[in-house]
Amino acid sequence: MHIDINQKPISFGDKYKVFLEGKEIFTANMRLFESFPVIHLTESRVNRQITISKIFSWFKAKYQLTIGDGNVLDFITLSACKRHFRCNYGSEIFEVYGHKGRKYSVYKNGRQVARWEKKMVHGLKETITKL
Repeated sequence: MHIDINQKPISFGDKYKVFLEGKEIFTANMRLFESFPVIHLTESRVNRQITISKIFSWFKAKYQLTIGDGNVLDFITLSACKRHFRCNYGSEIFEVYGHKGRKYSVYKNGRQVARWEKKMVHGLKETITKL
């Protein structure tokens, strides 16, 4: 599975297009100069809105994702040093673990469901392996 994220080079605020296997699946934008940035995602094929808001926290990054259907997900940093993150979605728990180098794993309720390795050079395609 190939995911490409392309940033618009000149714009007021950050604007992105996300492609899955060459097909556009999301557009994203973020306004400039906000104390707590809010990212607005639009799912292209169904025109569904997702809003990602940063929540104030002293030491750990916390985000709240609000999906157009009213569902709310909490994404928090459990350990920045160990690159361990958690996202709660109803009764399901997703965890992201960073490994040595630029490798990551995703677990759903304790079972590994995906992995990826970040490229060293900016602009190269990322490959996510769904298990």
